[in-house]
Amino acid sequence: MRLMENFDQDLLDCKYESTRGITGYFEVTVNGSLVFSKRDCRHFPREDDMRNIVEAVRAAMAKNEQSIKQ
Repeated sequence: MRLMENFDQDLLDCKYESTRGITGYFEVTVNGSLVFSKRDCRHFPREDDMRNIVEAVRAAMAKNEQSIKQ
């Protein structure tokens, strides 16, 4: 599953951070909430993890759209 194929690229702003001297961490946060942590799960995201990430992003996008309309 390719994560970015699930979203309109104009509506999603993705960023990454590389920390010198620290390796092995892969974490996904959505609006400041941790959605996935390789460090905690001890594995890279699997398909079910990817679905949870996608759903968290969709929910955040829907919430943002609602607040814009109000």
